[in-house]
Amino acid sequence: MTKIMHLVLSLRPGGRGTTILDLCQYADRARFDPFVCCLEEQGRPDAELRGVRVVVLGKKPGLDLAAVPRLARLIRHEAVQLVHAHEGASLFYGALAGRLAGRPAVVNTYHRSRDVDTRTSLDRLRNRCLLRLVDAMTAVSHGNRDVFCRAHRVDPSRVHVINSAIDTRPFTDVAVDVAAKKAELGLPSACRVIGAAGHMNTPEKGYEHLLRAFSRVAARAPDVELLITGDGPLRPQYERLAGELGIVSRARFLGFRPDMPELYRVFDVFALASVYEAFGLVSVEAMCAGKAVVATNVGGIPDIVVDGETGVLVPPADPERLAEAILALLNEPGRAAELGRKGKERALRHFGLQRMIDDYEKLYSSLMENR
Repeated sequence: MTKIMHLVLSLRPGGRGTTILDLCQYADRARFDPFVCCLEEQGRPDAELRGVRVVVLGKKPGLDLAAVPRLARLIRHEAVQLVHAHEGASLFYGALAGRLAGRPAVVNTYHRSRDVDTRTSLDRLRNRCLLRLVDAMTAVSHGNRDVFCRAHRVDPSRVHVINSAIDTRPFTDVAVDVAAKKAELGLPSACRVIGAAGHMNTPEKGYEHLLRAFSRVAARAPDVELLITGDGPLRPQYERLAGELGIVSRARFLGFRPDMPELYRVFDVFALASVYEAFGLVSVEAMCAGKAVVATNVGGIPDIVVDGETGVLVPPADPERLAEAILALLNEPGRAAELGRKGKERALRHFGLQRMIDDYEKLYSSLMENR
């Protein structure tokens, strides 16, 4: 059995943390024994509820070289055979500690939608040195791989693309009384609904552009409401913008919601306005629920949404084009339903959880056999 350490700064809510927990919870326990090491904080209270063991190393924010020997001791104590580092900071500590601990195999997965670690020559030199200590590199989408390879001058053939995935069952096996759910949310029973989801930690999710697009939609369609799920430090800024645009009564900020599978049923159209996006798991969730998706043509989104077949792709940071695409689907419910039907088929065929787990476990097995 192979002992695997998934190494990450924090499991805070988002696609990266969800993927790590899925890889642990649903691992083939006859072959793999995974656990998570959070370098700084756990950030995800549901980890233990899912049966995932989490160790917090207690690294100080910023550069903390003292964390390297502490991590090496943990690797030796746990008899770790493979370190799966998620992102550059984790790779820095994992690769160096692995050397001190006796050289376990090292896998690095690149989750970022854009690179921020190559601003100086020193950054580039550091990253090239670290990548020499890696046995396998993966990216969560083709667009994500392209960003990584350009930034780090890596041959794309060296990087495996393993698309992220979700447990599709909660989004397909749910029955919802849409009228009752609308009443619970305080929505008019006959309204049409645009849905959006994602964190508000950075501007990359494009909420500013979505709100500006919705102000155009609202002016032409008085029965349309916008529901935004997610939270973060930028939320007050977006709420102020909604007020400035005169849409505060029709753009509702719901925060993080545990009932997302039910909320997707209420949406008529799902909108993803990201300026950068490594993959876009929320678009897979919406497709599983049979909803037409309007999304920006960035990062990994084209891996998911096939323009004109399972949804509509528009340029990023273009509220006018986004509004036009949303209105077109709202005004053509038959077309929206067909896109949703084909999107659901694609999501279930390509982005189910077991496919992702099988791909990673084949990679793990190959590395261990070669060693």
